[in-house]
Amino acid sequence: MKDNNIDMFEQFESQLINLNNEMKLLLEEMQSQEHYLESVNTLFRHFHSIKATVSYLNYEDTLKIVKKTEEVLGILRNYKRAPSNRTLFSWLEGVRIQISIWVNEIDTNDGILSEVSEELLKALQFNYDSTDPKILLKRLTLLIVIKNEKLRTVINENFSKFFKSVYVSDNAKDGFKKYLYNQPSFIISDFNLNDNTNGFAMLKKVQQADSKLPVILLFDTYNRSLLMKLSIYGISALTKPLKLGQLYSQVVEKIQIRYGAKRIKMSNETIQKVVEDLKPLPDSILRVQRLCDSPDTSVRDVIQEVKRDAIFSALILKEANMPIYGNQGMDSIERAVSFFGKRAVKALSLAEVAMQMGSIDLECYGIDSELFFKVSQLRMRLMISWYSKISIADLNILATTAVLGNIGQIIIAREIDALGRKEEFLEITKEEGSYAAEEQILNVSTAEVTADVLSYWELDRMLVDAIRYSDNLEQAPEEILSFAVANYIVFQLVPPNFHSVSVELPEQISELMEKHDLASEPLLKALERLVLST
Repeated sequence: MKDNNIDMFEQFESQLINLNNEMKLLLEEMQSQEHYLESVNTLFRHFHSIKATVSYLNYEDTLKIVKKTEEVLGILRNYKRAPSNRTLFSWLEGVRIQISIWVNEIDTNDGILSEVSEELLKALQFNYDSTDPKILLKRLTLLIVIKNEKLRTVINENFSKFFKSVYVSDNAKDGFKKYLYNQPSFIISDFNLNDNTNGFAMLKKVQQADSKLPVILLFDTYNRSLLMKLSIYGISALTKPLKLGQLYSQVVEKIQIRYGAKRIKMSNETIQKVVEDLKPLPDSILRVQRLCDSPDTSVRDVIQEVKRDAIFSALILKEANMPIYGNQGMDSIERAVSFFGKRAVKALSLAEVAMQMGSIDLECYGIDSELFFKVSQLRMRLMISWYSKISIADLNILATTAVLGNIGQIIIAREIDALGRKEEFLEITKEEGSYAAEEQILNVSTAEVTADVLSYWELDRMLVDAIRYSDNLEQAPEEILSFAVANYIVFQLVPPNFHSVSVELPEQISELMEKHDLASEPLLKALERLVLST
């Protein structure tokens, strides 16, 4: 062992032994409603105290797992009750075993502690709640240090609408003074400033006080090597001329990472087992999927396949005559399939795929199977009506995701029933919505489970991810983002337990569409047609 302070090492040994003696009981008590919060808080204090000692003793590997466990417990302190997730408690039990190993090693191994397994470190990941950015920004302050008066004014006027307070300056010396005096939550600064200094020099002084403060530097010209250097300091950069929408997106992303609520990202092994026990898709559905996905397939080929299945033919004819599409007297499969095209027929072939999952009991969501199927149909009709005016090609993904987006509820409902927590789940759903209930009790969402189901059925990866990221837009890969946004909008407009469809767009949806350059008129018209047809 390195020549560290003996008293500090003895303190670390004592902390470790105390934690080892208490952790097993505390983990057991965490799983009961009566003792949950008390147990979580006690464990959190243990790991918080050990973190300071381990940092001093330079046990880097030990520090990694101690910090991660503290972070997990810090998140769990915001829950009213522990998520019913076996993965979480298996992970915490793994930490407990590692602590026990270290206790034995302290006396027998001259203070040299074994390394933590990579599997334990990587088992739980973190991401960030997609909290409404406006709510978050209203609690924070911004410092703008920009030399050009016009640009400074434009950014000030626009961002004053979002932040609690905005402070402005045109030079590094005054900007640093305003930082010291006001302690802003975020800084936007020019690289080149009026007083023959640069913003980077000012920000390095700022980082000495707060190394995690989110910062964006603005450049007059693109400089690749300099931008790479800045990334080492955690500083983002944009090149002028600026697009305010792009600047806003960067600000929101960095704000959510720094100040947003973290959540634990973990798999639920019980739910995963249910998914893997599902029956495969019928051959008839798979044939239609393959035909519709093949670029060599004609509409005539699809018509012939549809005609082989009398039930599917009837479903397509019935759907084609729905008022939302403006058709009257659609009386042949040829006309119906030609009207929908391969993309929508692919979605229609999956419209009742939930029936492949067995019994449907959605009492914990406050809905029945009839409403469940109605939601999926309304979402599909809205998506087809809307996106046929935006990008028909994208309906190859979006028509299908719209109709399948809620099937994860079936599996979640079964797990809630098995846990005996129907009433609790329903109460949270009524007060805060189904997403909050899923998150608080199981730490999963309908979108995540649905994506797992579709992945198991080996459907198109783009389709799977378009649903997976529909309630986590900030994490969506660039090639998936437009699909995830479209799904998010449709899922919000037709929620799981909806009562009626509104022809008005909520403010949050309007802002999201503006951010992603989506015109509102096609969606509003699609909503009007949907309302008239229901």
